[in-house]
Amino acid sequence: MIDWTTNAATGVANGKVAGFLAAQNTSISDALTDANAVLAAANLNAVEARSASMEATQLAQDAAFEVQRLIQDLKYGMKSVESPASDYDAIGFDPPAEIRSIIMPATPTELAATGFSNGVNALTFAGNNEPGQVTYVIEAKIGDTAPYVMVGTTRKQAFRHQGVIPGQFYQYHVRAQASRGLVSDWSNEAVVYGR
Repeated sequence: MIDWTTNAATGVANGKVAGFLAAQNTSISDALTDANAVLAAANLNAVEARSASMEATQLAQDAAFEVQRLIQDLKYGMKSVESPASDYDAIGFDPPAEIRSIIMPATPTELAATGFSNGVNALTFAGNNEPGQVTYVIEAKIGDTAPYVMVGTTRKQAFRHQGVIPGQFYQYHVRAQASRGLVSDWSNEAVVYGR
């Protein structure tokens, strides 16, 4: 636009527009030239301001990156010296999550089984583990020559094997299973004999 306005002002000043008086040509040309100078200065200021803004934005981004890096280094440093949670609170950080200890499941004991005529065999045992930290896996031999098969799991120290055939031989054992696939040894065996 600046070049076009310069050309227009020059053309008017040189009398390229027929019908204007010389004073009108001069007045119009001067007005276009003055407005064009203001526009050129404003454009230059805008370019310089944009350049300065982009530079300021880059400086701010670089400074923010450096602050984040230093904060991360501080967190890792605190973790490496095993700072207590209160130190993290004092700085304004969330303390790191506690690492869950590996649970080695203990072997259940005192397994006992009682058969009922309603098609339920009731099992009880001593879990020997903290409540809610393991799952108990129950297996049964159904018939005295059959292999063990899993018949259920429970978080409690009791289990009801439903749908059994009253009078049939059932032999049970149970073990505890924790996370990461860790399991205990099998418990003692308990038997519901055929009648």
